[in-house]
Amino acid sequence: MVSKRPDMFSLVDELLTQDNAPDWDSAEDLGRISTNAMVASMGSPRERSTGVLRFFGEGINGHAGSMQAIGLAMANWQKLVTSIAAARQGHKGLRGRLPAAIENAAMLDLQASPTFGSLVLTFAPRTSPADELDDADVLPTFDKPDMQVVDQAVVTALELIREGVANGPDLDEDSGWISDLSELGPRAATALASWAKHSADCSFDVDLKWSQPQKPTQRVRMTKADATWIASAISSKNLEESTETMTGDIVTISDRSNLQIEVSDGETVNVKPGKINHDDLAPLRHGDRVEITASVEFTSLPGDEPRAAYTGESIRKLS
Repeated sequence: MVSKRPDMFSLVDELLTQDNAPDWDSAEDLGRISTNAMVASMGSPRERSTGVLRFFGEGINGHAGSMQAIGLAMANWQKLVTSIAAARQGHKGLRGRLPAAIENAAMLDLQASPTFGSLVLTFAPRTSPADELDDADVLPTFDKPDMQVVDQAVVTALELIREGVANGPDLDEDSGWISDLSELGPRAATALASWAKHSADCSFDVDLKWSQPQKPTQRVRMTKADATWIASAISSKNLEESTETMTGDIVTISDRSNLQIEVSDGETVNVKPGKINHDDLAPLRHGDRVEITASVEFTSLPGDEPRAAYTGESIRKLS
């Protein structure tokens, strides 16, 4: 009796025709997905996703780079991922600190990398997939979650960078990239601008990669030139600014220095007078309840919490 063994092409064809076969675009993806599937079939917990940041270009000397510059680059990358994670859950504004649950879910850990070539840093979610994707309460008829908060945020960040690079300096006013970034809000736009500007200032070219179990690896390259124009485009389109209307009580009133308004959650907000003049303020007194509209611009210094700067547009007394 002659036994017939299917060749490799037949096995690949069979794999690709399965309804639940994951997408892949490289031999690396196929090997990783195969290993993930074997781990899952054994009932083992889902492995963490992993990311890679590879810095090269003028700002890197061999395999070395400025500790200060690389450290700030990593801090800016974390801010971008956190900002996108927050935006996806409805926190798009600039005022106030983000909920701790979102910051914790988006937290990345830097890992040592044995890879040689340029300057390579690997990172992974701090939160375990088993802790975040527990499907014990998911009904059998519903899809089980397979992406962590940080997965969604990093993939979105890479898509934004990829779209930005693809658009190039000749950005169209109706570009989908502008609308996508606007939808995420000024906090995320500012974080992307900070990441790009720092990369350009330090003469970094960057390769980014994100590998998630059972999914194709996401890759993008951003050169110094790409980073320069992305930061410039965000600034020129005023994507870091927004307008906010607040209701609160006047704490300090002046047409020369900042107004102070205590808003409903007890926070005191400083507002530059801006377009609010003496005639607008004349009928108002300390303690009056007002509605104030202000333009908001996000500022962030290395190592500091993000801050929102308010400039008055209009104010009116509430009865």
